[in-house]
Amino acid sequence: MMGSAKLLFFGAFSAEFRVFVDCDELFVNVLVYPFKAMPHRRNQYKPGVCNIGQKEVSVRWKFIRLFLPVTAFLSIGSFYWWDSLWVWFFLLCSTFSLLVLCWEVRTRFCIIFGFFSLHNFRHLGELEEVENPDDIRRDRKRVWEITLQAMAIALGYATSVHLLASYLGLHH
Repeated sequence: MMGSAKLLFFGAFSAEFRVFVDCDELFVNVLVYPFKAMPHRRNQYKPGVCNIGQKEVSVRWKFIRLFLPVTAFLSIGSFYWWDSLWVWFFLLCSTFSLLVLCWEVRTRFCIIFGFFSLHNFRHLGELEEVENPDDIRRDRKRVWEITLQAMAIALGYATSVHLLASYLGLHH
């Protein structure tokens, strides 16, 4: 059997437990969760966890297809223009954008929507506002987590590439 299949059974044992069956090539994993700990369904708003639906995710994939070659070009370009801080700055920006977009696709949480207390699981442009103050606080906390992690990784990557390119440029 190629690939993997995931099957979700609702109401398997009782009203308090749910079963999650994961069939992955050779192994079948059966996990029993209390109802409230059930893996999150990704088509509804959950504060600090999920605020965009599939249509929003498909838009982010288009931006990933834009930023991936830009980041690759700037990474390679750093070795040709090793003394340019502008190349380092644009590499930092494109890497940060690429990382944020990848996180948004992976987690289905948009940092811009989280910052402005919005979510969308319908058609593009049909934004709904988050009104619960606790939900807004959870969303903004998640925004800061994603932003700081992406910036730290992007800063590390862009600086490493720039320093390596500068070292090779000076010692060539």
